[in-house]
Amino acid sequence: MLDKYFDTKLWKRLQDNFSSAIELPIATIDEEGNELVSSGKMPYFWQLVNLKDSGKALIKETRHSKFMQLEKSDEKYVLYASHTGLHSLMVPVKFNGKVVASIVAECIVQNVRNYDACRELENKTGITFEEYKDALNKLKVRNVVEVETFAKMLAVFSNLAAELAAEKYVVEKKINELTILNQIAVMVNSTLELSRILESVMNFMLQAIKAKSCSIVILDGKKRYSVHEPSNDLLKAEAMTLRQVLDTMSTVKIPVIENDYRFYEMEIGYKAILSLPLKLRDEIIGVINLYGDYINLSESDLAFMNIAATQIAVAIDNAKNFAKVRESSIRDKLTGLFNRRYFMEILVKEIERSFRYKSPLSVALFDVDFFKHYNDTHGHLLGDRLLHDLADIVQSSVRNIDIVGRYGGEEFIVVMPQTKPQDAKVVIERLRQNIYEKKFEGEEMQPNKTITISIGLVTCMNGSLNSEEIIGYADKNLYKAKKAGRNNVKSSIVVDRQMQPIEVFE
Repeated sequence: MLDKYFDTKLWKRLQDNFSSAIELPIATIDEEGNELVSSGKMPYFWQLVNLKDSGKALIKETRHSKFMQLEKSDEKYVLYASHTGLHSLMVPVKFNGKVVASIVAECIVQNVRNYDACRELENKTGITFEEYKDALNKLKVRNVVEVETFAKMLAVFSNLAAELAAEKYVVEKKINELTILNQIAVMVNSTLELSRILESVMNFMLQAIKAKSCSIVILDGKKRYSVHEPSNDLLKAEAMTLRQVLDTMSTVKIPVIENDYRFYEMEIGYKAILSLPLKLRDEIIGVINLYGDYINLSESDLAFMNIAATQIAVAIDNAKNFAKVRESSIRDKLTGLFNRRYFMEILVKEIERSFRYKSPLSVALFDVDFFKHYNDTHGHLLGDRLLHDLADIVQSSVRNIDIVGRYGGEEFIVVMPQTKPQDAKVVIERLRQNIYEKKFEGEEMQPNKTITISIGLVTCMNGSLNSEEIIGYADKNLYKAKKAGRNNVKSSIVVDRQMQPIEVFE
């Protein structure tokens, strides 16, 4: 039946690629629920259900009833839970207005795993609950946004079938759209690095509609990424279209900029603008802006681009969530500085770079003078606040290239890459002085009537020390600073690990 409408070999290839991209098994079925073309590997859970005739009958019966539902309605897709406990997406494939087949994306676990269905399957098929449960646990749980995106992508795929059926070959434009959907799906699953995702998205957009420039605005944090450096006028125009997208919750097309009175006084550098909202759960999280000499997409093209934008929004949201989790794992909760584990990883890399380029590396280790006295006098809450405030001062006192971490307790550490002893001393003295001059609550009850720090500084000139050794020298110098009366810096220079350190006398 399928070959009456389609080039089945080509359809199989397209469906295989699509199934691989969204990582779900897909089948094209007839009215009775029989598979005409199948793509993707069915998970072991599904194979268990199909081992018995009773299981096959349940699947076929559900497929048939949902096919009839689609045939009698104008629904673009149906999402249903079968007797297996899994969810399936079904979209109609129409030829001359008639539903001639359906595409089913199956084996979806939405939100939670349905173990009750496993017990029912045990009664109907004779396969044990434990076998079903173990197989079900291996299936990935999908959230609502992912499933909705899959549904929209399937709907696009099925709509293309009408044109495929009309001439029995794939129109080049539609092949490109399927390829793009595949590329986006692969991109979503290939990385969680936001910068890499955005770079790929912008390059893809430029190719997809032959635009000359592209930018992406992320509303959370008001960050902007672009292919080219923007002019002030372009930024003003972009702000206007952004407001319009947010007001209308839809795509903004400006096919001829010079005909829009809002831009009469601006030198934007392009003749047309297209702004696509990045929607996630009915909320706009950002906007993709495309610029060129001619951007005038049809409604079907725009619908496709908006589906692509939704998938991109999911990728961006996943990347942002990943970044937040990663940031929380490498930061000290109290001070916001790098924690000791992550800081030591950075130090090892900086030592390797110092050794490779034979450049100096300076490390400072310091702690708060009489901190235990402060904690005992004022309590841990005020002690924690003091450490938090000190961390802010440290960050504002060092340079952008310097790396600051909390070494432990009231101890802090600063790594200064490619920094000579005299330059490191300037940075550390500035830090010490800034803390000395700052007024802290309860400092008048300290033994020296103020909050101060003692600092041990070391510079290795050729990267020959390992991380333990360089911190060891800094720690010895810190002890000397304490012994010399606190609120001072003691430093040394290591020319090479085979030589004794050179003490730096003030």
